[in-house]
Order: sequence, then C-alpha cells, then structure tokens
Amino acid sequence: MDDDSAFGHKLTFLDRAIESVAPKLGLERRMAREGLKHFSAQAGAGRPRGRAATGYEQGSSENWMKQRKRIDAIWEGRAMEDNFCIISGVLERLAMYAVGHLEYQAQTGNSKADAEINDFFHDWCGRCDSSGRFRLRQLAEMGLRAMWREGEHGWIEEMDGDELRLKPIEADRIGNPRHFSQEEDNIGGIKIDRESGKVIHYEIWRRSRTSQYTKEGDVEPENFIHLFRPTRPDQYHGVSLLAPVLPHARDLYELFGFEKIAAKFAASWSGFVKTKDPYGKGSLGWDKDSDKASPTFAARPGAVARIDGAEDIIFPPGVSRPSGAFMALVDAIIREIAIGLNMPYGFIYNMAAFGGVTARLELQQAQRVFRRYQEMLVQTLLERVKRKVLMFGVASGKLRAWRNYQAGSWQFGAAITGDIGHQVQADSTLIQYGAKTRTSWAAELGGSFASNVDTAASEIEHMIAVSKAKNIPLELLLQSLPNPTEMLANLAKAKSGDDLPPPPPAGLVGTAGDKAAKGVVDLLSSVGRGEIDRDSARTTLITVYGMDPADALAVLPG
Repeated sequence: MDDDSAFGHKLTFLDRAIESVAPKLGLERRMAREGLKHFSAQAGAGRPRGRAATGYEQGSSENWMKQRKRIDAIWEGRAMEDNFCIISGVLERLAMYAVGHLEYQAQTGNSKADAEINDFFHDWCGRCDSSGRFRLRQLAEMGLRAMWREGEHGWIEEMDGDELRLKPIEADRIGNPRHFSQEEDNIGGIKIDRESGKVIHYEIWRRSRTSQYTKEGDVEPENFIHLFRPTRPDQYHGVSLLAPVLPHARDLYELFGFEKIAAKFAASWSGFVKTKDPYGKGSLGWDKDSDKASPTFAARPGAVARIDGAEDIIFPPGVSRPSGAFMALVDAIIREIAIGLNMPYGFIYNMAAFGGVTARLELQQAQRVFRRYQEMLVQTLLERVKRKVLMFGVASGKLRAWRNYQAGSWQFGAAITGDIGHQVQADSTLIQYGAKTRTSWAAELGGSFASNVDTAASEIEHMIAVSKAKNIPLELLLQSLPNPTEMLANLAKAKSGDDLPPPPPAGLVGTAGDKAAKGVVDLLSSVGRGEIDRDSARTTLITVYGMDPADALAVLPG
C-alpha cells in the first residue's frame, strides 16, 4: 500500500483501482475518509479545539454524530475499566456502595405474611437470571455499573412456565452499533411513534465472540426494562457517564506510564565510568575475559573493581520522580474527573486530605449520589420486577394472597458515614423529637426495625429461659434493662388478675360517676328551695339519670 502524503493515510488496492478508472469518485472517497478521520479525532479528544460547536452537531440529541460518539464512548469506557485503575475503582465503589447488600423486605403488617413473602421472593432472586448464573443483586449491580460505563443497560422479561426471568442486554446490543439509521422514527434501534414519541419496540441484536452482529428480534416496552439516565427530553439512548472524563482519564493513564518509564530509566543505572584521558590506557577491560573494553557491564553485588588513574566512576543522583509539579497536575486532573462524575474528590482519590466536618460533607455528597441511583434502580427495575413476581406467585398458587402483599421496601445496606458516634447521636435526637422514625433509621443501617424488634424479643425470651434454668438473676444477664425481674413479676401479676382495679360501687355514683351524683344533689337542692316541683324532679331522675321509679318516689315522696 502507498502512503498518501496529502491526506496522511494509506491507500488500499481498491482505492488505487477506483482512482485509475474514476478519479472523481476516488477523490470523493478520499474526502469522505478524511472527514471520518477528523470526526473520530474530535470524538476521541472529547473537546473540539479551534472552533465553536454548531447547531448541526448539538441541535438534536440523537443525530448520527451523537450516536457515533455514544458508541465510541462504549468502547472507550470498557477499555478504561479494563486498563486504568482509577476508572475501575470508581465503578467498583459505585457498585459496592450503591447496590450493597440488596434485599427486599415485605411490610404487610402481618409478621407471618411478611415471612412467607420474603422467603418466596428470596428464593426467586436465586433463579431470576434466564441463564441461571446470577442473582437479582448481581443483575442490578452489573446494570448500574454498565449504565455508568456505557450509558445504558437493558433486561428482557421472559416467562419460564409460570415464573418471570430476566435476560441482560448490554448497551451495544440495543440497536446495531455499526449502522446509524437516518429514519426519524428509528433512533439507533429504538422504534418510536413520530407523533407522540412513545417507544414502539426495541431492536435487540445478537453479538458473536468475533463481534459480528445479527438481529435477534424486536421487544415491546412491556417486556423490556431500559435503564439509562437521560439529560434531555428527546433523548432515547443513554450516553456513558464517563464520556466527559474519558479524555482526562486517557491523558492521566498515559502520564502515569511515561512517568514510570522515566523513573525506571533513571533507576536502572548504577554508575558511569568516565575516562579522564581519552588517549590513555583505560581499565574498562578489567574482567580479563575480553581484551576490548565493554561500553556497559553488570554491577555485581559485593564486587570490588580496580580502576587506574585513567578512569573515574560517577554515581547517578537519587531518583526524584515523580516531582511535586507532576503530582499537582495529577491532583488537578483527578479533581476535574471527580467533578465530571459528580463524586467527591476525597472519596475518589484522597480522603486523607480532609477531616472533621469537611469529611462528613464529602461522605454526605457521596451518599446522595448513591441514593439517587438506588432510587433509579427501584423505580426502573426492582419494583416492576417485584410486582410481577408476587402477582405470578399468587396466580399460580405458590404464594397466598395476603392483604397488602405488595407492600414492602428495598434495603441497600448500611449508609456510609465518617463519624458513627456523631451520626448515632444525631439520629437519636431526631427520633426523640419525632423528625425521624425508627423504621427509616433501621433501613439506613441496613436492617429492618420489625425484624430487629422480633430478634430482640427472642433474645430476651432466651435469657429468661437461661435465668430460670441456671438460677441466675436476670439482672446479671440483662444489665441494660432496669429491674427486669420486677417488670416480669408485675407482668405476670397483671395477667393473673391480682392487680385489676375493683369493680365500681353499686348505686348511682358507682354506675354513673361523680358528675351524675352532683347533678342529682343539685336537683334535690332546687326542689328544697322551691325552684322546681317534685313531679318534675322525679321525672328528671327517671329519664335523665335512669333511676328506678320506686327509688325516685322514695327520694321525693308526696
């Protein structure tokens, strides 16, 4: 192949053949190739330099240039995760802290129903993957990680008998990454209604191990879960969240490599022999195995070399790489990467640089980022899947139709905190004043308040049994509770009825209370003062206070 100096790329045999018979067509091919090369360079650089953005490039969020950049970011994101420890570490922390110890907890208000639903759903989570390899927690973790790395991820909902299964679909399989349709109603493999903008179906492609793509089929939105974070209303494909920071990551990766090469080079020399007299007889041939002096020779531990007056030895200075200026540049680049990922710099790279209140603010910011993606997982994937699984379980008779059987919450493990003592004290104060519930607090710590109470009750019952069996005072086993023996005795006395209040005394005061008795006394006083006649007073005693007519006549005779 020849080198084309004008365009700076190699010409193939086909190019030369076309130019020989159709020069105009050959020139158009060269121009098209150069344009593609220029576009690829702009996509790879991340920041177009020397010119302003145009409406053609930035007007639509789904034009072919955006689609090309989106696909390029997929490959670059995967490469950076495979090769660069900082990007890999960021994705690993995201998966670890955002998904964590994912668990579903039923909250029907019936402990028996909660236990049955939890067991049923936990068992399904172990066989939710259509390939039988992953649990639901792993599918959620890989999906969230892929959304950061590639921009989007999907799952096809399939039925296996009377049970739901999930089939993971990676970003490059949602549409054909090697073909960008110009049709207005087909956006990178997502077929939409041009009037309403609703998705009609998703084109799913099968990828071979040699990266050959063949169409697998179309999937309706009812059977496809699409996880992505849109930044514009007319966006249908997700763009890698790493895309803005990939140029910095690539530069940093190369800088580290260059600096390590320089440090290795500087550290690879033990010393230099310098000839004082270039015309004098040197002693470089001291190994006696050769008559000729060697330009280099190995430094042997413990060896003593004899040098005559014609040579001198110089030892290199200590390696001082990386320099302070280099590390300042590294910090500046990583800070910009952190801002681009909306993550705290200290959490990503160097938490030792902060302390006290600043560290707590950093962790709170990180926790908000994780909570944001947890909510995205719940709303897009987890709740949708849970509703269908429980519904199919009830329909198939594997699960009883308990009241409120769909009620529950998702737990992601304990939230990160920089000062557990300070956080516990603050949470306790909020609970005391009713600004926070024990249920929400337990969820933040990665547990369930109802389960914690049941477990605590079981522990107390066990300690009571041990106290009776071993004849050990309960106070020695439950030192955190005040007077447990006395409290249990009072509880037993209340159950036996020994401390029940006595029945009310017979008569009007006992049945109607003090206020009714006062009303009767006031009525009799009015009769005595002549303010009311006896017949009216007797009628009032009978109708208002429920007195027996004979008793009323005895009280007011005549």
